Amino acid sequence: MGMGEAGFSGIYRKFALLGAERLVSLLDRRPWSPTYGCLDREYWHYKTLLEFPRAVFQQGVLSLALLHQHPFEGNAFFDRPAVLDWVKAAIRFWAKSQNRDGSLNEWYLHERSFCASAFTAWAISETLLLLRKAGEEEFVQASLAPFLRTIAWLESRNNPLVANQMAASLVALHNAFRLTNDPLRREFYEARKHEVLEMQQEEGWFSEYRGADIGYSFLILDLLAHLGRQTGDDAIRRSVDRLLDFLVYFVHPDGTAGGVYGNRGTSHCFPYGLELRASAGNPAARWIAGNLQRALAGGKVATPLTVDDQYMAYFYVNSFTLAAVLKDGEPAGEGGRTAAPGIGRRRRYFAEAGLLVREADGFYAVVNAKKGGIWRAYDKELKAQGDAGYVVVLEDGRCLSSQRLGPDASVRFREEGDGSCELQIETPFCGLDMSLPLVKWAVPFKFFTQWILRFAPLASFFGRMLKRTKILGGNDSEIRLVRRIRFGEGVMEIQDSVRSSQPVRVRELALNPGLPVVHSPSSQMFAAFDGPEVQAPLGWDPRAAAADLEGGGFALSRRIPFAS
Repeated sequence: MGMGEAGFSGIYRKFALLGAERLVSLLDRRPWSPTYGCLDREYWHYKTLLEFPRAVFQQGVLSLALLHQHPFEGNAFFDRPAVLDWVKAAIRFWAKSQNRDGSLNEWYLHERSFCASAFTAWAISETLLLLRKAGEEEFVQASLAPFLRTIAWLESRNNPLVANQMAASLVALHNAFRLTNDPLRREFYEARKHEVLEMQQEEGWFSEYRGADIGYSFLILDLLAHLGRQTGDDAIRRSVDRLLDFLVYFVHPDGTAGGVYGNRGTSHCFPYGLELRASAGNPAARWIAGNLQRALAGGKVATPLTVDDQYMAYFYVNSFTLAAVLKDGEPAGEGGRTAAPGIGRRRRYFAEAGLLVREADGFYAVVNAKKGGIWRAYDKELKAQGDAGYVVVLEDGRCLSSQRLGPDASVRFREEGDGSCELQIETPFCGLDMSLPLVKWAVPFKFFTQWILRFAPLASFFGRMLKRTKILGGNDSEIRLVRRIRFGEGVMEIQDSVRSSQPVRVRELALNPGLPVVHSPSSQMFAAFDGPEVQAPLGWDPRAAAADLEGGGFALSRRIPFAS
């Protein structure tokens, strides 16, 4: 059952308080300062790095407000007047950071980021609701005008590629109705709810840049479970429970979840939505939450202490704080169980997502067929193994990878009557963008964002172009991978054929041990030294393979035994 000095919430309280202390270090606490309330330390304190404040840091205000209002042992933030002042200052600075149309910026000036606008509107509105409950109605009313500017901007836009951002906008729109009781706001909320629920696939996952990502699924779970708690909406509850039924397949034997095999390569494991559904008796939520608690205690998952400043303030500290202030005595997760509830051995191929899960006694493996057949597995000693595809550096300077993001990989799956199964994937290597453009173009880029992107249509076009080139992947190359993965009686077999249709000169060739190569800002967060060890046969020489590729191609076969 639960763990820690205050029921299951004890371990969350530890990370919430330590995360909040990090937040305060980021906060400009000088009442006389023009940037009083800014949580972007690189902007207000270091001064020479940025010419604008990144709005997403202001999300941390929700954690400070929650800790100010909820007493528990060790919480020095509770009922402290200075903390209330900081909360109000952070909201005022958020309002000052808006563009004229109510949107906000995340990565560059005049960006008009849907993501930053949606998530900060959610956190600011949650904080305003807490302040209203605490009797700060005058401040709430004074803050509504800038908040509603952002809401109006969100109501007229969407981002159908990214479900987590749409879910954040949904909760923000619902809070706008709660704060104003305006029936028109309710209509916008209902329309957005339909859009978000339509983004859920039959297999239970929500689309993140055209694929399933485990880490971002936990973020969507936080948002929709919170909304379901507020509204009691059965459609939202059913959607959350379908997502949980999907996620239960991707909890690793050591309690971690997700990683490079997800569409965006994230390994977020947020506790709040899990504990909300666990308290309502959902067996999948209870089982996943118990495993998460075990992984947290073992230092195996990312926390508000291990991620970078931006994503600590963005997602982590709020989820851990929301979980920390749940009532003591609500049922905790059930850790230590080896079998997923209602499933037993997890064996399923999610054809839409391209994800294959295979579990046997003492063995667990997951493969993403739509990301070049990358895989991760655990043995009975919880030792991780796997690979994230090949990386090839050519003499012409190009860097290529078989870890290609895209739904159009050629995939064939066959399952046999004896329980064995086989995947065959054929995919081109894609080009990786390893450039640092601002090293050369910093001054022109600053001019471009300061003056050209003032025009909203140009900013919208530029943002779409960046996402298409940086996130959705580079151009296909002349090198192709055919990977065959077979799970048989007590063995996992991998057979690779890598061939080039044109002569190439290879500078370097390697098997990727488990790192994402597609750009995803919230991936590659450190949790523990538990990355998968690349499984290659003894004596396999990458230099010899590189020479063979120059001659047309090479092959690599591996057998990984496990207990059946």
